[in-house]
Amino acid sequence: MASSKSLLVSLLFLSFFFLFTTFAAAEPCANHRFDQGKTFASCTDLPSLNFSLHWNYHSPSHTVDIAIRHGGVDKEKPPSTWMAWAINPNSKGMVGSQTLVAFQRDDGTMAAYTSPITSYGTQLQQGNLTFPVNGLSSVVNDNEMIIFATLTLPENTTAVNHLWQEGPLVRNVPGIHRLSGSNVGSMGTLDFLSGKIVLDKTRSSRNKVKIVHGVLCTFGWGFLIPIGALVARPPKEDKKRIYFNVFHYLIGYGCIGLSIANVFLGFNLVHLKVRAWPQLTYIVAILFLVCIVAPILEVVACRKRMKPSKTPMEKENQLV
Repeated sequence: MASSKSLLVSLLFLSFFFLFTTFAAAEPCANHRFDQGKTFASCTDLPSLNFSLHWNYHSPSHTVDIAIRHGGVDKEKPPSTWMAWAINPNSKGMVGSQTLVAFQRDDGTMAAYTSPITSYGTQLQQGNLTFPVNGLSSVVNDNEMIIFATLTLPENTTAVNHLWQEGPLVRNVPGIHRLSGSNVGSMGTLDFLSGKIVLDKTRSSRNKVKIVHGVLCTFGWGFLIPIGALVARPPKEDKKRIYFNVFHYLIGYGCIGLSIANVFLGFNLVHLKVRAWPQLTYIVAILFLVCIVAPILEVVACRKRMKPSKTPMEKENQLV
């Protein structure tokens, strides 16, 4: 019992520590400084895929200078991902989007071009957009890829439907992006003049369902099932108690293993690299707890349980 409590406290402490380091590592867009000396009056951190958008809107010329940042790319070799940001003048979907695409080729040079999307089977071929684009370029700095461009908007238009996306890069050719998770629904409405952003309502409704599902799972799996197991477990004197203990340890350590695997799955979903120090800290701490501390505590607890208790006669002789 003591070992289980110690392990639980350690895991809870580690979870809070990991959450703190993850949020601490996230840099708000307003604090970012561009190496190229460019400055932008407005910015927003997009809610998915680790994207940020910076812009300067020029009302007299109906132009907007933009910088789209995509974090989490591999900085030790040419990133095997492409990034894209698009405006859809007619709808909120993918088809009809006027896209800015960027990636780093195998030889280290950057590719930045425009691509109109006419179907869901697009391979992001290069082509002209329905509005002028000037100064299009891209760079890779540290662990992020950035697109710079100047767009000319239609007159009396400041609000646009915009999309952002990323996907795998195979032999300098953009591949299809994931069809689940954060890659689905990465769109919204942006007003360059006011800075107001409205996310896709379908995505918001899905998020609400996910929150309700998470609360119900937390209450059910974290409270009702453990209480039910405690009520239904056999007494210590019951011969069947040993089977319950075996089942208890198998399920307990199995859940710990699944929790660890789930964390690494989360790293992959949010595109965090295992080389980052918060992830390495998490790995080392988990290995220390599960591989060293937990077995030692279990051995100590088992030895205490197996040690025969003294009879009243032995206690009386010891006192004498």
